[in-house]
Amino acid sequence: MDCQINNLTRRLVSIHCNSGKTYHLPPGYKHELPEQEVVQNASIKKLKDRKIISIIKLKSKSDTTNVSEDKKPEVVKKEPEKASEKPAKKKIQTKK
Repeated sequence: MDCQINNLTRRLVSIHCNSGKTYHLPPGYKHELPEQEVVQNASIKKLKDRKIISIIKLKSKSDTTNVSEDKKPEVVKKEPEKASEKPAKKKIQTKK
C-alpha cells in the first residue's frame, strides 16, 4: 500500500526514509511513497506530530483496477495526407 506525504508548510521539508533516501518536498508539494518507507520512522513521526507534513494512506493499485494487464490499448496510426489532396492556395490579383 502506498502513502501520500503532503508538505503543509511554506518552506522546504526534507524527509529521511527507512531505505536511506532523502526527499526534499517544496511548499505544498505531495509525494507518493511505499508504506515501508514511512512505517516506524521516528523522523517522519516527529514531522507529523509537529503538523509539518500529513500522511494519507492510498489504496493499492491491484484493488482499484479490474482490467488484466495483458490487454494493451490499441494504437491507431493516421496516414499522412497526400500533397494532391491539399486545397490549392488562391493567388491574389493586384491592379497595375
